[in-house]
Amino acid sequence: MLEVCGHISQGLARKNCEDAFAINDKVVPGQQSYSAKKSFVDDKSPLLVCVADGLGGHPKGEVASKYALQKLWDICAKPQETFALKLALIEVHRATNRLANQDAGPLLLGTTIVGALLHNGKATVFNVGDSRAYHLSKPDIAQVSVADSGFAGAITQVIGGGNPDPDPHLVDVDLKEDEMLILVSDGVSGALGTDEIAEIALSSTANNAQQLCTAAKEAESGDDTTAIVVAKSTAK
Repeated sequence: MLEVCGHISQGLARKNCEDAFAINDKVVPGQQSYSAKKSFVDDKSPLLVCVADGLGGHPKGEVASKYALQKLWDICAKPQETFALKLALIEVHRATNRLANQDAGPLLLGTTIVGALLHNGKATVFNVGDSRAYHLSKPDIAQVSVADSGFAGAITQVIGGGNPDPDPHLVDVDLKEDEMLILVSDGVSGALGTDEIAEIALSSTANNAQQLCTAAKEAESGDDTTAIVVAKSTAK
């Protein structure tokens, strides 16, 4: 059984929330505060979970994050004999750039993305940008995403943004019973250490994704905060 919870919260220093998260076709764009929780009894069916962080330095970051997640689900949901996740992410990138070019300007719509595609007991973690993914196997936690950041923390590649095609990072994770995948925007990872993230995720709260966002705010993160926690347990 897979238990999935997600939470999004607008940053105290933000005029609007530019993050978004998705659990399959349920895409939750910029919200002041919103939680979602769902159980999946059969792990043979594909499960897509994602967090996106619209670029605050660009116009309409909230449009980019929402659109990228919707577009990725549209691609993943299509019946197909073979599926290439890296190519799907590149198509999302190109579609985001096409959307920006439809408007006068054009708008440089850009967003980071981190997520996992779970199917038949296997998980593939992917990311473009600096949003993070962790694999928690009690008591150990490891970052499995690759941070696309360079000098002074500048992001080196994103989805959209008028940039050339990115090179998405993909990592296969063997998610076993009593283990977790944790996805967070940099509003969370920038405020909480890795050990803190593990401790909160392992807490016995009803929604540990919400607790991660709350803890980040209490640590004076002024950024939008978003988290998804996927916990695998024995089917009841």
